Amino acid sequence: MGSCFALEIQKVLREKGRAVYPETTALRAGSQEADELVTSGLESVHFNTFTMLQEFEKAFGLWRQDPDDFWLTKRGLGGRRGAHFQDPYRRKVYAPSKEGILALTAVLDEAIRKGIVESDLYILTMGLTEVWKKKDNGRVACTSISDSGGGGKDQLTFYQSGFADNYANMKKIIELIREQFPSRHVVLTVSPVPLNRTFSKDDVFTATVENKAVLRALAGQLVREFENVHYFPSYEFCQLLERFYGQRVFESDGRHVRRPVVNRIMESFLNTYAASH
Repeated sequence: MGSCFALEIQKVLREKGRAVYPETTALRAGSQEADELVTSGLESVHFNTFTMLQEFEKAFGLWRQDPDDFWLTKRGLGGRRGAHFQDPYRRKVYAPSKEGILALTAVLDEAIRKGIVESDLYILTMGLTEVWKKKDNGRVACTSISDSGGGGKDQLTFYQSGFADNYANMKKIIELIREQFPSRHVVLTVSPVPLNRTFSKDDVFTATVENKAVLRALAGQLVREFENVHYFPSYEFCQLLERFYGQRVFESDGRHVRRPVVNRIMESFLNTYAASH
């Protein structure tokens, strides 16, 4: 679970024959249109630690989403006309009706709950410290105001989270896992993907460095505090491979990691963890 780099990890692990949760490609929740939208593969992407924590809290029954806690987009999506209902807490989960979005949310809730309960290893990839909070309840949305089809644009406020916020979020996730499954292991990673833009007052390069530094520091702190919590240096791999070994790490967009590099990172990951965990 985590940022877009977590999707790359999922792809490689599945190619290697590993069971990876949540499995959402076969989910059905009503109309054909709703089915097509729910299988986008992005519903488990969480760029920040706040929405990751919300998923674990939801899975363990610590909060329930209000049946009216959805947005209505201001334009059509994917070539479809008309507004759609949108789940604020997961990426790109839409339906053409309120009944449809409730059904989609319910099946996703169960798929993610099942994944959390049945997994024997948790890989949590942290990506951003910039978040958008909902004004009505203070919860964090899983998207920014510029990436939601216009939904929720007037209901969000920008928040630049820091070390204490993100440390508390990840510590709570680890504690929830340990309460339910004390022997299971958690692997923390930091996404190597730099920010494409920033909503802070900083330059995007400066904002990227601060984001990654905060997340890397809290990962180190948690590894020192908890048994069965590990750090895997995917972020460092990407920084060092290009700088010291001359291997091109990123795609032409300068952000997303090339598949050969992801494969190399995951080979190292499997050699480290597959046998022992």
